[in-house]
This record gives sequence, C-alpha cells and structure tokens, in this order.
Amino acid sequence: MKIAFKIIGVLLVLAVGAIFVLLGGPQSLMFRRHFDRLVKTNNHEAVAQAAIAVIQGTTNQTLFMNDRLTNLPPLIAMMKPRYVSVSPDHMVIEFHGGFDHFGFRINDRDTNWEMSWYTEEGRRSLLSVGKGEPNGPANGSQPIRSETNQTSSAAGSRR
Repeated sequence: MKIAFKIIGVLLVLAVGAIFVLLGGPQSLMFRRHFDRLVKTNNHEAVAQAAIAVIQGTTNQTLFMNDRLTNLPPLIAMMKPRYVSVSPDHMVIEFHGGFDHFGFRINDRDTNWEMSWYTEEGRRSLLSVGKGEPNGPANGSQPIRSETNQTSSAAGSRR
C-alpha cells in the first residue's frame, strides 16, 4: 500500500512538473511579470501611434521575430516582445505564446484605432485614437470602455 502511494505521489509530481514546463516554466513567469509591468507603466498612446504608422505602411502580413524586431520603431522593439505580427488592419505585439498567450493588439476600426491588451483570461481595451489627424484627436487619446457585459443605467430603467 505504501509503495502505491509513493508511485502515485511521484506520478503526480511528474504531471505537475510537465504541465509547468508546457506552460513555459519559470521563463513564462518572467515574461508575464514583464508584460504586467508594461500594462501598468507603458506609454500606450505613444506605442499606439508607432504601431499605427507601421500598420499604415503595411500591404501584407509581416512577422517580426528575433533580430528582425530591430526593424520596428524603437519604442516597440524596446518592449522586448517575442514577436510582432503586422497586417494592413492590425498589429499584435506578443510576449508569450504556446499555452499562455499575452500581449497588445492595435486594431483599425471604422472611426478610430483601438489598443487593447489580452491574456488567456480575456481582453481589455486600453485606449482609442481618433482617425483623420496626424497624431490622433486634438485632445489626445480617448479611453474607451472595457469589453465587459455592462448595462447602462438608462437601459436598465426601461420597463
């Protein structure tokens, strides 16, 4: 009986270790801490403006990795992403892939550009930059609501 418990214990430790390695191990935790700091402290408006300039000059899907990251604006390259994917209507700045994706996304919308951050748990809007002016709207970026199921007070009061 004791041998069976030892075998089960060893198998359990191996399974937890394998899952940790599949999720990226300690390196994944380092990347996530770096990303979390960027979400809190980065100049998102400046990153969005740099990304918009790259997107507007793109005619097809382009992937920047490793030494090609230096071909991006320094502001984006200094964020130290794993890779950056650019197409004519969006940019993805990815810090980790595999089973645990997280990064930033800049999308071309009808009337504005939207920058958001994402993880496996979901996505949150950071800001919106208006179109038609070289550096966005005259008053800078406009924060937009997070994409959650929120009901306005006016909608909630209808009977």
